[in-house]
Amino acid sequence: MRFTLNVNNGTIYFDTGATTGCSGINTATVICTRNQETLNEYLTRVIYSPDANYNNFDDGIDTMSVTINDLGKTGISPNNNAESVMDSFDIEVLRAADLQVHKSSLPRPVTTGESITYTIVVTNAGPSDISAVQIVDVFDPVELNNVSWMCSQANGASGCASGAGNNLVQNVSMPEGSRIIYTVYATVDSGAEGSIQNTVSVINNSFNNDPNPGNENSIDTNSTGSLVDLAINKVASSDMFRPGDPITYTLTFINYGPSEALGVVITDFVPSNVVNTSYTNSGATITQTGGFVWQVEPLNPNESGVITITGEVAVDFTTDNRFTNTTTIGGTDVEGNANDNEANIGVDVLLPRLTFGKIVHHFDEDVGTVNITATLDTAPKQ
Repeated sequence: MRFTLNVNNGTIYFDTGATTGCSGINTATVICTRNQETLNEYLTRVIYSPDANYNNFDDGIDTMSVTINDLGKTGISPNNNAESVMDSFDIEVLRAADLQVHKSSLPRPVTTGESITYTIVVTNAGPSDISAVQIVDVFDPVELNNVSWMCSQANGASGCASGAGNNLVQNVSMPEGSRIIYTVYATVDSGAEGSIQNTVSVINNSFNNDPNPGNENSIDTNSTGSLVDLAINKVASSDMFRPGDPITYTLTFINYGPSEALGVVITDFVPSNVVNTSYTNSGATITQTGGFVWQVEPLNPNESGVITITGEVAVDFTTDNRFTNTTTIGGTDVEGNANDNEANIGVDVLLPRLTFGKIVHHFDEDVGTVNITATLDTAPKQ
C-alpha cells in the first residue's frame, strides 16, 4: 500500500525510526509504500512542522491531505488512483515564543547613598516572532533616586528607547532570536535599610503560548551597607583665661555621608575646672541623655549641627594651669574616616599679677619726711 501526505505551509517527518520505504521526509509531501500493518503505525507517528515564517505575526490554519492507494490488488497499476482513499484535516498553527528576561545589579553589596547599576537582558528565544512585547520595571522611589537608563537592541528588535524616571514601561517588537539590553543607573537612598529588591517583567501581548513559562520575570535582591563620615570640630572663645572668666566652647558636627548616619552620639568631657555650665544648640535635632551626652536624630549626608557650651573658669586655682576639653562623635554605621571623630582644645589659666601702675613722689622740703603713694594694677594677660 502507498500513502501520500501533503501540507501547504510546513514539512512532514516521522518520529525516530519511521522512515523506511518513504521519500520526501522533511518536505511538504511525503510518500511511503508499506504493508497494511506498518501503514497504521506510520500514520500514528506523523510530525508536522510549520514553516518558520508561516503567517509571521499571526496564528493560522494549514491543511494536511492524506491519500491511500491499495497497490497490492492484481491489475492495479501504481499510478491508478482507483481503490484509493483520500481525506484531509486542518492543522491549527499557533505561534509560540519563549520570552525571557534576566536582571542583575552591581556592586554587591551596595552602599547607601552610592550608585547602583542594573543590567536587564530581554530575549525572544522563539520559535515565533512577537510584535507586541511590554517591558515593565518600577523602581521604588523610597529606595532608588535619580534613575535613568540606556538601551540597545539587536537582531531585529525595535522600539526600545533610553529614558529616565522611576517607571520603565516600554512596548517593543521582538522577532525570534532578537535581544534588548537595558543599563539602568540609580542612586541608593541614603536611608535605605536591609536589602533592595527589584522586579522586571516582560509580557507577550501578541499571543499566550510560551513553551518555557516561568522566565518572564526576574528579581534582583541586593543587600545594602551604610558608610558614613562623621566629623566633630571644637573652638574655645579664647586660649587664655583668668579664674572666674566666662568661657564658651562651640562644637560643630556633620555627616559627610554618603549614607544616612544612625545611632549618632556626641559626648563632651567638660573639665571640672569649668563650672556653672549650660548649652544651646541649632541645626540637627539632638536629645540630651545625661551630662553632656547627646543622641542625634538620623543624620542625612551633609546635615550638620552646632552645640554651644557656656560656663565659667573655676576660681580656686593656686597656680597657673592648663586644661583640655575633649569631644567625641560616633554612630552604629561603618565609619569611613575615624580621624575626625574626636576634637580637643586646650586653654591656659593664668593667675593675676600685680604691677606698679602709678607712683607719686611728694617731698616737703626742710621738714624731713617723704610720702610715696603706689597704685597696683592687675598684670595684662600674656
